[in-house]
Amino acid sequence: MARETVHNDLRAVCNLGVPEQPLILPIMDPFSAHLAGITYEEYSTKPEAMERAWSIVIERFDIDWAGMCIDDLFEYEPLGIEVTNAPHLPFAVERYLPATEETLN
Repeated sequence: MARETVHNDLRAVCNLGVPEQPLILPIMDPFSAHLAGITYEEYSTKPEAMERAWSIVIERFDIDWAGMCIDDLFEYEPLGIEVTNAPHLPFAVERYLPATEETLN
C-alpha cells in the first residue's frame, strides 16, 4: 500500500524539490504480468488484467505508484506501421509500410 505522503512527495519532485522519502516508481509491466500469471498480451489489452497484476505487485512490493498504460502500438497499423508481439513480449515496430493509398486503407 502506498504511504500517505506519496502525493506530497510527487508534487515536490515535479516542482524540482526534494521529497520527504525516496519515491519508488518502477517500470515493470512485463514483470507485473508474469507475477500475476498472465501473458503480456493479456496485460496490455485487458484493463481488468492490468489492474489485477498491479494490485498484486503493489501489495507484494509495497510500491508507491502504479503506472498503468495500455500498450498503444497495436493502434498504429492503420497509420502504416506494422507491429509484432509475442505472448510475453511488448508490441514493437516490425517495419514501416509504404505510404500508399492502399496501405493506409
